[in-house]
Amino acid sequence: MNVKTLEEYYKEFKKPVMSFLYRKNCKEPDYIYNYSIYLAWNKIKDKEFTRDQFLSLTLTIAYYKHIDYIRNQNLYQTYELFEQEHPPHTDTYFEQTPQDFAKYFKPLTETQKKIMFLSYWCGFKSTEISQQLNMSHGSVRVHKHRSQRKLAEAFKDK
Repeated sequence: MNVKTLEEYYKEFKKPVMSFLYRKNCKEPDYIYNYSIYLAWNKIKDKEFTRDQFLSLTLTIAYYKHIDYIRNQNLYQTYELFEQEHPPHTDTYFEQTPQDFAKYFKPLTETQKKIMFLSYWCGFKSTEISQQLNMSHGSVRVHKHRSQRKLAEAFKDK
């Protein structure tokens, strides 16, 4: 069986994977490349894989790691924007800024505020929110339902 070392895979697949990451405008291509090669190599070590299979596996891992990286960056940037008093700009699609919505969030707990913000402002699904906040999926859904009721009451009063 002709099994290559990690270093051999690293040298052989650097150009195609890095060019793929650059086409995706990746901010951390070296980190994602190293991570992808290492995970793919661990998955196939002691097995017989063709070059194309390994490249496909590596590109798939790199693609999903790149998406995770973007989501994490967007999560922190948008939440910081929400916390600021005056955002640097407002979205033209919305008539209200995050601060306009913040006044309605006062009756919510801190966890409920985060869940509602991630759900409606950032567009995350409840499964993604549960992963981000290290909570169970059911708990996120319960918090979301309770906060929707509180917000409905707050909007009725206005």
